[in-house]
Amino acid sequence: MRVRGEIIAFDKLKNDTLIYSLRHKILKTFNIEACQNTTSFSVEYINSSTTALDFHHALNLVAIANGKTIYIYNLSNKTMLQNIIVYGAEVMCLHFVQNSPYIIVGTTQGRVIQYRYDAKSSLSRLCSFPFNNPLGKRVLGRNYISTIDSYEHLIASS
Repeated sequence: MRVRGEIIAFDKLKNDTLIYSLRHKILKTFNIEACQNTTSFSVEYINSSTTALDFHHALNLVAIANGKTIYIYNLSNKTMLQNIIVYGAEVMCLHFVQNSPYIIVGTTQGRVIQYRYDAKSSLSRLCSFPFNNPLGKRVLGRNYISTIDSYEHLIASS
């Protein structure tokens, strides 16, 4: 597979299909068995300010974070379903919890927040990772979450 551009995210979907995103507005699907691209389309929310991206395997959705805004985009009919504003910090990573209506968000302030992707408000802050500043006081700051994953009812982040 040859790609012209910078791949910023990829994942395996059902039916031997890979999906990947290029830095500037392009999403493509690739059939592993046939070894060829199957679809290619433009998504205006994927651009140079994109900070995180994740795919929902079963529902054919993509979540795109541009700073403090998350866009939930339906890949089947190529429409935006939802936009969610995250207050207080920029989004560094996103994770759809498969077989659930939840998306988990990691921020630049070390917070892990749970949202429903079919609603705009946060459900809960799952955790915050504080750090010590030079004066020894525990504060939240630029202590970003770098990755999130889940398995059944468990969530891991770092």
